[in-house]
Amino acid sequence: MSKLLTIPSIRDSIGYLVEEGFIGAGRISEAAEMYRGSQERNHAPWNVGHGIDLPTFQFFETNPKRMARFFGNMENFGSQDAYNIRHLVEGYDWTGLGEATVVDVGGNTGHVSLALSKKAPALNFIVQDLENVIMDVKERAEGQPGYERLRFEAHDFFSPQPVSGAAVYLLRFICHDYSDKYAAKILQGLVPAFRQKSRILLFDGIMPAPGTVNNLAERKARIMDMEMMITYNAVERDLEGWKALFAKSDKRLKLQSITTPRGSAHSLMELVLDEASDT
Repeated sequence: MSKLLTIPSIRDSIGYLVEEGFIGAGRISEAAEMYRGSQERNHAPWNVGHGIDLPTFQFFETNPKRMARFFGNMENFGSQDAYNIRHLVEGYDWTGLGEATVVDVGGNTGHVSLALSKKAPALNFIVQDLENVIMDVKERAEGQPGYERLRFEAHDFFSPQPVSGAAVYLLRFICHDYSDKYAAKILQGLVPAFRQKSRILLFDGIMPAPGTVNNLAERKARIMDMEMMITYNAVERDLEGWKALFAKSDKRLKLQSITTPRGSAHSLMELVLDEASDT
């Protein structure tokens, strides 16, 4: 088992859990007393444990080594079959969109858009992330096959969406990192960019009701929920929680479909704008 530590992504995951999450895990009660009912990003047990006032992601931006370890942890996390991007690639009718634009919001390296572009060659992809991330990705992607089909754009997803009329605004593993206050702000920033047939596609977890899945699956789901609370003051949502978030974001947002690809830990939630609803 110790030989696994020679694999960089596994070493990053263990380091991340021990030196980031575990330090916050011992301060849950203290954070609950200090920040009663707060949805602020910097009011997590992680902040109390580390004595840092910045939200976790903002702090990582100031500390490249810890940011790199976080990305290594995510690489290891994504290597598990239940979290493989093939579930997203194969779980939606991407070719049925025809010649259209997909905006990969918070798309980081663009690896998801790259995989989707191979599945649906007629689509155009715009990968958005923070400016420092995009600059780094552009430098590393230059000359790499397939990346010439992607357009990279600096954008803070808490700001209004600058690309109007895209067929799909894709949010993969984004909203579960934020409390309802901030997840709603992300969704609200997308709605003004909608045109006819635009939709939001969320690829995220839907928490099972207690006792409805096997013990291992339930254990993993509850651990993930705790991790979101400890590190980000965020939450894994059950279906009613997602619906409440959509209503809070914009009453016109309609959950049109839910698809859970076989073997996937996450579901595809398709949101459209119902103009007939009250605003």
